[in-house]
Amino acid sequence: MRSGGGSQYYLTDAQNSVIGLIDTSGKRTATYAYGPYGEPRTNSGTQQPFRYTSAYLDPTGLYKMGARYYDPNLGRFTQPDPSGQEENSYLYAAGDPIP
Repeated sequence: MRSGGGSQYYLTDAQNSVIGLIDTSGKRTATYAYGPYGEPRTNSGTQQPFRYTSAYLDPTGLYKMGARYYDPNLGRFTQPDPSGQEENSYLYAAGDPIP
């Protein structure tokens, strides 16, 4: 990511969620943490839009995940699954994001 004329690099976890940023010297410039459904717990330092599972966090607080928006406070998508293959078409991770 480029900001302010400098480069920063994403740090991700096993879910590919962005947990931080570092600058070119290796200094941490931001820290992010999430609850099991992606609800923000820590948000400090450089602001950037990619967060939980590397999804785009829009200004309304919803994540853009493919064809749908996801509300981390509800733990559900705001639109039904367009494929129609899910039993409950609004659930995220079949209602259990922690395997």
